[in-house]
Amino acid sequence: MIHRKIGLMAVMSFCIILLSSFEAYSDGFFDDDESSVHGVYVSPEIIIGNYVGLGINWTYTYDKSYSLQLGASWMFKKASSLPDDYYAYEQFVTPVDDLTHIHLTLGKILYLNSIETIRLHMNIGAAHTIISEPINWVEKPNNEYRLQNKSHDNDYFKYSKTSLVFSPRIEFIPINFFGFYIEPSYFYNSDRPFLGVKAGLMFGMIN
Repeated sequence: MIHRKIGLMAVMSFCIILLSSFEAYSDGFFDDDESSVHGVYVSPEIIIGNYVGLGINWTYTYDKSYSLQLGASWMFKKASSLPDDYYAYEQFVTPVDDLTHIHLTLGKILYLNSIETIRLHMNIGAAHTIISEPINWVEKPNNEYRLQNKSHDNDYFKYSKTSLVFSPRIEFIPINFFGFYIEPSYFYNSDRPFLGVKAGLMFGMIN
């Protein structure tokens, strides 16, 4: 699971560099009229709620009014089925319940001040949600426990659901190619809904 975190963070870093560079050379892609109509930016984020994790979003905006967003997030929490007597010498090997969301949303943008540095960005859409949870816990004999640094073995049950997404953002844009936001977020499915708050940065052709 740790390698998934590292991979997601690497993707975030790459996209930040790519989109920041794209902003610097945007005049080569759009003329003056087009650049005021189209926006493209990336937004890495942290996520806190009934799960915690990281996310990355790619957003296209049209005429400063409408948006299309593709995003991915990985979130986890302490395994709900974890045995009371489970022990691991190293915390990162402790199994967790995790959610992976890949979402697509449509958005409406409303500016809240005359200089267009604060805006409300309403997003609604759907997500493919992958749920992975540890099951079938088996306690190890003492000698194996010490060799493998954990007290139990387990399997994983993995399946997917479709989630409905509702995520209104408040975005702050001090300069055209950089901003930050706070976002209450709700992913609803019948098994493992997520409710929490996201906070992130925006890099690219925002305004």
